[in-house]
Amino acid sequence: MKFFLKIFFISYLKIIFGCLPPAGLYNPTYSYSYGGIPQSYYGSSSIYYPHHRTAYRSQQAQADTVLADDSGNLNCPSFSKNCKWSNTNEDELEWNILAASEEGLRYLSQLTSFNNAPDPDAAAVITTTGSRNVWEAGYLLSDPIPCMRIPITVTITAWRTSTNTMNDEPQLQVCARNVGSTYAPTNCQPVTFKNGITTTVEIQPPEEGTKGVQLVIIGNNFIAPQGSALFIQDIQVDNANQECDGENEILSNTLDDDKSPLTKGSNTFNVKSSKFYKKSDDQKKSSSSNNILDDICTTLSCNPAQSSTCKWYAQGTESWEKGQSSRRSNPLTGVQLSPIEGEKFLVASFRSRKPESYVMSSDTVTIPRDLGKTLYYCFYEFINTFGSKVSLCKDSEGNNCFYESENPKPSDLLDRNRQWSYNCVPLPIGQYEVYLIGSNSGENLGDIGFAASKVTTDAEGLNDIC
Repeated sequence: MKFFLKIFFISYLKIIFGCLPPAGLYNPTYSYSYGGIPQSYYGSSSIYYPHHRTAYRSQQAQADTVLADDSGNLNCPSFSKNCKWSNTNEDELEWNILAASEEGLRYLSQLTSFNNAPDPDAAAVITTTGSRNVWEAGYLLSDPIPCMRIPITVTITAWRTSTNTMNDEPQLQVCARNVGSTYAPTNCQPVTFKNGITTTVEIQPPEEGTKGVQLVIIGNNFIAPQGSALFIQDIQVDNANQECDGENEILSNTLDDDKSPLTKGSNTFNVKSSKFYKKSDDQKKSSSSNNILDDICTTLSCNPAQSSTCKWYAQGTESWEKGQSSRRSNPLTGVQLSPIEGEKFLVASFRSRKPESYVMSSDTVTIPRDLGKTLYYCFYEFINTFGSKVSLCKDSEGNNCFYESENPKPSDLLDRNRQWSYNCVPLPIGQYEVYLIGSNSGENLGDIGFAASKVTTDAEGLNDIC
């Protein structure tokens, strides 16, 4: 009897120790996601520690069993899978899979105030080691969908490192644009999120919703001196499969069909071509073509809220929006009417009591010295908020401006009675980009409206060169 008890006891010990990892060695059974990540990445006092992925994967990722390689499905529960999202090759920053980003893993220790942490295999990250220009951003493009007739909802879980002030925090926004478009969309929707909390935004269709459309996720405002990081995970897109009138030919955003799929060891996503936000060399050279007046007219007279071919580009963390008469706004300080019936316009909407600026830049224009006449840029503007102004400048900071609207006095607001004004200002001689800047001192909340009109040879706006 004792002999059988000894045999049973020895067998029991072998079973117990056989289930445990050897001392000092990594066993994938106990740490699937973090076996190759040194503990030092997380910091000794970090509130985030390695643990099994099922402990922190969001409920959305666990519940979403539909893979993104299904036809028309843009859901992406994990970026290490075959998601239909990719970097562009013309942006300043890159989205990386978190597990392949050493800096991203280091930044995990700086995350605060969250219930669940990013999954290194499932999350994507943008990191910087120092301050970057405010307009430098990373763009993530979806595969094209045939059309977008009605709004699409996008759900994202996001995190960002804390900074000294809220103005220094990385920002996230989602947009829609037509395939092959070379201008920045003006209907971007900021994603206001808390770390680890799933957030949903509604994206309006682009100008030509019946043609091929791509969704764009933008991370920007990496201006913190010490560097910063922005994480996203668990993308879910609803209403992407919409009925279109016939088959619309959509352009692929892939450069090469033989690109290898993204793997965990890759540093970035497959780079795919998309002209977006950045001005191409061909566009810059166009301003030096023989017909200078046509170039000036085409660039400055085009209303980016009305046409998808305008050569205007969003800059900075805040984007001008497309407005129309049906929009909801403050009845006293908001823009509710179009300057011309039926036409759209740009709106800079100030909703917080902090100084802000909305910036757009044109393509490069050349105003020759030997033209023999002065050219005037004519436009509509709406300002009914004390502390707000519209500026037209040669630089994004507003240091070299050739037009600044007067800050309306409280007594002026009654006389204006929420009306658009029409102005024609002389264009300076030289080669430059025109920066449209809508700014607010933070004293009052409200809107600024702007609509491009034409380029003329007289201050009254009668002799159109177009």
